[in-house]
Amino acid sequence: FNPKLTLHTENSTDQTVDSVPSQIKLKVTLPFVTNVRCQEVYGNYSLRIADTQICAGGQKARDTCRGDSGSPLMFYNRQQSRWFTYGLVSRGPSTCGTDGVPSIYTNVFRYDEWVRETMAKEENEGN
Repeated sequence: FNPKLTLHTENSTDQTVDSVPSQIKLKVTLPFVTNVRCQEVYGNYSLRIADTQICAGGQKARDTCRGDSGSPLMFYNRQQSRWFTYGLVSRGPSTCGTDGVPSIYTNVFRYDEWVRETMAKEENEGN
């Protein structure tokens, strides 16, 4: 599995690698990084990659930055002709766009059942 992933930053105060705030929404295509590889990188920082997380990026000057937390990491399913949210920005290297250090995302598919159950519960309670 090696999807073509696209990060869409939704916050109008997102910063570029030069620490300059961007006034427009930004997007960048990022490579998928296996959790095994991601753990190899972040193990050096005493950080554990959970099974509820995914990693992507790690290309110089092309990754998440301050203000991107919560932004969607998406992929386009050509068979269904639609976009799917694959992850949400959780954290990344302290220096934006560090070559070889991917960013970490919450794996939204791991929470799909919980979201559906919570929404159904709210709907049944009339909220």
